[in-house]
Amino acid sequence: MQRTTQHIMQICLHSSNQASLALLLATFTTVALTSLLAWLLVVGTDVEYRRLMKDQQCANVEISIAKFVPTELLVLLGHTKMMDVKNGDRTLLNTAVMFSGLRDFTAIASKLTADETFEWLMNFTSIMTPIVRSKKGLIDKYLGDGFMILNRVPTLALSTAIEIQAATDVLNETGDHKATMGIGIHSGVVCVGTLGDSGRLDTTLISNVVNLASRFELLTKYYGCRILISLTCAKRIRIEKYAHRSLGGVRVKGSREVHDLVDVFSTDPIDDRIFKGETKDEFELGIRLYRDRNFEHAMKKFRYKLGAGKEDNPAQKAAQMKLYFCSKYHREGVPYDGWMGEDVWDKK
Repeated sequence: MQRTTQHIMQICLHSSNQASLALLLATFTTVALTSLLAWLLVVGTDVEYRRLMKDQQCANVEISIAKFVPTELLVLLGHTKMMDVKNGDRTLLNTAVMFSGLRDFTAIASKLTADETFEWLMNFTSIMTPIVRSKKGLIDKYLGDGFMILNRVPTLALSTAIEIQAATDVLNETGDHKATMGIGIHSGVVCVGTLGDSGRLDTTLISNVVNLASRFELLTKYYGCRILISLTCAKRIRIEKYAHRSLGGVRVKGSREVHDLVDVFSTDPIDDRIFKGETKDEFELGIRLYRDRNFEHAMKKFRYKLGAGKEDNPAQKAAQMKLYFCSKYHREGVPYDGWMGEDVWDKK
């Protein structure tokens, strides 16, 4: 535009004709305005392009971050963008908390290289994660050989657990390595928030509900269960729709609370389902005798009616544990004043 202007000015200086001068000035004005508009268009387009690119880059960053921090957690914290999250953001949430863990993971990993183990876990999580999402659940943590899951609808939490167990059975039929999954579910109020510093933040859940759900998952291997759900949570579900039996109360190490547990055996192997269903009344009668401190009759019930002692059968592990606690408290006395028939666990 500058060279065009200089050329027109030179013509004007050498022109003696007034009409020609006016024409040249008009031409100058038109060319200058056209060039100016073209320049503004280029600059404006460039500015808009840069803005769009910046917005796209920000969107890409948000999408990438969402792979590590679920967008649903941001919404719970009252944010729509990760950039707005601050250390200490938190909210209270009434939810079901579910922990799952592979029972045989150590045995599987011992047969594989580290890379093969990672590949196996990647395949496992890619199968289980869509199940959680389909039930409106939120995976808060991948725990290597398991998950920590939130679901604000307890019925959907239990449905998730049942489908995960079914998917594990299918994987066992088609895969080279057999795995069993233990799942513990509890519900209540948890604090969801962010912890860390200006350099790094992480989302976390703080509540005894979380601790207890984790402990219930660990207890599945001792009671021979696939799914253990607290009675607190079961009361928020139409539990009669599922094959289940009461396991009585437990008090885990580090807690003063007593919680009744329910064994949901809908996905147990067929022989175990039949055994648990047929012996449900006898088993729950044994628990009532145990709670009444009628240990001798309770031991007879668990030993002779329920086959306690046959530890090779997972379906009989719960009777085995009840027999153990009956014998212990019959021999040593109950663990403390106010004991109400709970199994008191001294180890994690």
